[in-house]
Amino acid sequence: MKRITAYVLALVLTCSCAFSVARAYYADVPGSSALAGEVEKAVRYGLMNGYSQAQFGYSDTMTRAQFLVVLTRMLGWQTPSMEEADADITPAMALPEELSSQYRYAIACAAAHDVIEKTEPFRPNRRSHNGTAKKAPPAEP
Repeated sequence: MKRITAYVLALVLTCSCAFSVARAYYADVPGSSALAGEVEKAVRYGLMNGYSQAQFGYSDTMTRAQFLVVLTRMLGWQTPSMEEADADITPAMALPEELSSQYRYAIACAAAHDVIEKTEPFRPNRRSHNGTAKKAPPAEP
C-alpha cells in the first residue's frame, strides 16, 4: 500500500509540476490574463502550439491558414496525402509557392470539406476575422 501511495504521490507531483511549467511556458502570455488558462488548454489539447517554446503570439491576430490548422485539428480531419492535397487546391485559390506543407494540407482539408471556396483566391496570410469560413461544417452525429 505504501508503494502504491508513493507512486500516486509521485505522479501527482509530476503532473502539478508539468502544469506549473505550462503556465509559465510562454513569456508573452500574461499569467493574470483571463485567457491564460484557455491558451494552456489549446496547447494541451494539441490545437495550437505557438511560434516557439517561449512565444505563443498571444496578442497576434490569427491568419486564415493558422485558423484552418486549428479547425482541422479540432474536428479531427485526416491530413490528406500530397496527391489528395494537390487535387483539392485549385489554381484559382492562388496559394503562394512558399506556403508551408502544414498550411497547404490544412487548406486542402478545408477545401475538401467545402469550408472554403475553391474558385477564388484564399489569401492564407490575411489576418482572420468573422466570416473567414464559408459556412460552418456539419455536426457529427
